[in-house]
Amino acid sequence: MNARETARATPAPRTAPRRDGFRGLPGTEGEPLHKQTVPKGIPLWPDQIRDLKLAVLALGERRSAGGRRITDATLARIGVDLVLLLADEMHGDDEEELNASAQEVVEDLLYARELLRKAVPDAPANASTASLARRLQRQAQSGR
Repeated sequence: MNARETARATPAPRTAPRRDGFRGLPGTEGEPLHKQTVPKGIPLWPDQIRDLKLAVLALGERRSAGGRRITDATLARIGVDLVLLLADEMHGDDEEELNASAQEVVEDLLYARELLRKAVPDAPANASTASLARRLQRQAQSGR
């Protein structure tokens, strides 16, 4: 087995955040965010840069509270977390195939959520997918 096959067969260990949610570099707790994180330059497509800026503006306008401002780096870190979450479901040999696969996984999840919403019409509008699934399971167990 070559190194590439070994890397594919052996999932990388995930570093879990501490119980309090701190994920920064050791010894940087309480420091500004730029001192807690590791800089990583990632080349983006021009349309990604444009759309990322638009998403930052839209999310910033919808904020309801203070706290750290939302930046392109904020959304990039969230994007990395989402890819790590979906990685086991993704497949493909290049960026285009992986992107299509990730989008397919997300679309499937959104479709499943919509089906759950229809099956549990009395659920609150902001109910999570897991909450909807639990309600549906309880309904099925009670014979409704």
